[in-house]
Amino acid sequence: MMHSKTGKGIAVLLAVILAGTAACGTETGSEGAYEETTITPTEQGGTAGEPSGVPSVMPEDGDGAGKAPVTETPSQDTPAVTVTPEIRAAVAEIKKNEVAETAERTARITLSDSGIRISGSGCEAEEDRLKIKEAGTYEITGTLSDGSIYVNVDNESEVHLILNGVTIHNNDGAAIFCKKAKKVTITLAEGSVNTLSDGAAYVFEEGEDEPDAALYAKHDLVLNGSGELYVTSVYGDAVKGKDALYILGGSFTINAADDGIIGRDLLYIADGSFVVTAENDAFKATNDVDAASGNIMIDGGVFRLTAGADGIQAETALQINGGSFFIKTGGGAENAPAKAAGNEFGNRGPGGWQENPWNTAGAEETPSAKGLKAGKELTVNGGSFELDTADDALHSNQDIVVTGGEFQIATGDDGVHADESLLIEEGVLRITKSYEGLESKKITISGGEIEIMASDDGLNAAGGTQNAGFGRPGMGMSADASCEIVINGGSITVSASGDGIDSNGNITMNGGSVLAYGPTSSGDGVLDYDGTFLLNGGTLFCIGTSSMAQMPADTSAQYSVAAALPSGAAAGSTIEILVDGKQVLSAEAQKSFNYIVASSAEFTADADVSILVNGAESYAGALTEVVTCFGITGGMWRQP
Repeated sequence: MMHSKTGKGIAVLLAVILAGTAACGTETGSEGAYEETTITPTEQGGTAGEPSGVPSVMPEDGDGAGKAPVTETPSQDTPAVTVTPEIRAAVAEIKKNEVAETAERTARITLSDSGIRISGSGCEAEEDRLKIKEAGTYEITGTLSDGSIYVNVDNESEVHLILNGVTIHNNDGAAIFCKKAKKVTITLAEGSVNTLSDGAAYVFEEGEDEPDAALYAKHDLVLNGSGELYVTSVYGDAVKGKDALYILGGSFTINAADDGIIGRDLLYIADGSFVVTAENDAFKATNDVDAASGNIMIDGGVFRLTAGADGIQAETALQINGGSFFIKTGGGAENAPAKAAGNEFGNRGPGGWQENPWNTAGAEETPSAKGLKAGKELTVNGGSFELDTADDALHSNQDIVVTGGEFQIATGDDGVHADESLLIEEGVLRITKSYEGLESKKITISGGEIEIMASDDGLNAAGGTQNAGFGRPGMGMSADASCEIVINGGSITVSASGDGIDSNGNITMNGGSVLAYGPTSSGDGVLDYDGTFLLNGGTLFCIGTSSMAQMPADTSAQYSVAAALPSGAAAGSTIEILVDGKQVLSAEAQKSFNYIVASSAEFTADADVSILVNGAESYAGALTEVVTCFGITGGMWRQP
C-alpha cells in the first residue's frame, strides 16, 4: 500500500530546528515520558450512526466559529457508473420474454445409456448425444453416463430446455454445449435435481478450443426455474455464457477447477441460491475489449462463495443492489502474506531509518484474491456481506460508490480500496481486520456507520505514484494536491496501528463524527496530512501519540483543542472534555496515549474547556484560538 509519511520526516527536522518554539498558543507544559505498547482494544458501546464514547452532537455547517470561514468546499461529484440504463433495459426485455416450465412442449426426451427416447420433433439422437436442431421447448429427463446435449440452430431462433431430473456426464467435453442460437433458456423444473459434470481432458473439433465449461453457451443464456442444478468441472470453468448470462432463479451448487460462473459480456443475477467453490474466480465477467461490456449486476440472491482467487470480478463495472453474500477468497484473511506496518522509506530504529520489509518493488506479484472487484466502477446499493479475504475486500481500479448495505469484513489487505475515488453515502461497514481500512486517492464520506481496525492506516488518501523519488525523511517530499479526505457526515470509528487518518494531500471535515485511536509507536500519528486540514463542522475526537502531533489548520471554521498530556495514560483510561462545565465529549481509550485532538459544534470562541483523564483535570483554559493548544512543546508541530 502507498502511505503518506511526508510529515514524519519534517517533524524530525522541526524537532531540531524549531526547538523551543511554541506550535500554538495559550498554555504550554512539558511532555512526559511515553512508553510504546501493543494494541489492547476494549469493547465499545454506542448506537448506530454514532462512534462509541462520542456524544451525539450535530455539526454546524458554513461560517462556524473560526476566524477564516471556508467559502468553497471540494467537489463531491459521484463517479459515473458503467452499468448503464441500456443494461437495465436489456434485463427488463429478458424478464418480459421469460419462458417457464408451463410452456408448450415441442418434444419430450428421456436420456438413457441404452438409447435416447424422443416424443415430438425438432431434435434427434446421435448415439449418446441429444441434438437440438430447431427452435422450441424441450423437456428432458434421465441419465447419460458419457454423453451430452448439443444445441445448434440458426442465429435467429430461441431454444428452451426444461431440465426435469437430468444427470449428464461427458468425459471429454461439455455436458451441455449451446453452439448456435439467438438465445437459450434452461429452466430447472420445480422439485427437480439436475447434475452436470465433465472429465479432465476435452476433445475439440479441429481448429477449436471451446467449449471449455461443463455448461457452455456461445450466445445469450438464461437460467431460471425453482429446481436445483449441480455442476462440477474438473477440466476448467463450470458455467459459461460467451455473450450475456442471465440467472433469474434456481438453486446452484458449483465446483470448478477454474472459474465458477462466467458471463463474458454481462452476468446478471435477479435471484437464486448459490454455493460456489472455485479454484480461481467464483463469478466473473471477462470482456476487456468492449468498453460497454464486462459487467456484473446483482439484484438479489443468497451467495456462499469460496474462491482461490476473486469472489466476484468484473472487468468493467460491478453493481450490487441486494442479496446476502458470504465470500471467502485466497484462504481468508488469516492466509494473507504478512505485512509490516510503516512507511515506504523505512522504519526508524536505534540505528536510524531502516529498510521497510514490506517494500516489494520488483517482487513477484501475488495473485488477486479480492472479495468484490471491478476494473472501473464498483457500486453497492444494498445487501448484506460477510467478507473474509486474503486480498482487498472491495476493490476497483478506478472508483467505488457505496450507497447502502451492511458489511462485516476481515481482510489481509485493504478493507475498501479504489485507485481513484471512494464515495460512501450510506451503509454499515465493520472492518474487524485489515492492513488499511479505506484507501483511495480521494475519499469522501457523506453518511453511514464505519468501524475500522487496521494494522497500518485507518483512512489513507494516497495516489499510485507518491512514492516515486523518495529519499530519506524530509528530503524532496511535498503534498499531493490530488489526494484528499472529505468527511461530510456519517459516523467513523478507527483503531489503527499506523496512522489513524492519513492524507498525502488535504483533509476537509464539514460534518459527521470521527473517533480515531492512533498508534502507540512513535513513527506514526493519529492524524497525518501533507497539505491542509480544514475543520469546518462535525465532531472530532483523536487519541494517540504526541511524537508526530498534527492538528487542524487555524483557518478552520470550527474551534478545536490539541493537548499533549504531562505523562502517558494507559489503555482503559477515560477521557472527558467539558465546555463551560458541560460534558461534550467522552471516550474510553482502547490503548495507551498521551495526545488528543478534539472539536465539536459546542467549541465556541472564549468558551472554557476542561480536559479530564480518569476524572482528574489535566488542562483547563479558554478557547482563545481557533486551535487552542495545551502542553505543546517546541518539538511538536502542526500544519506544514
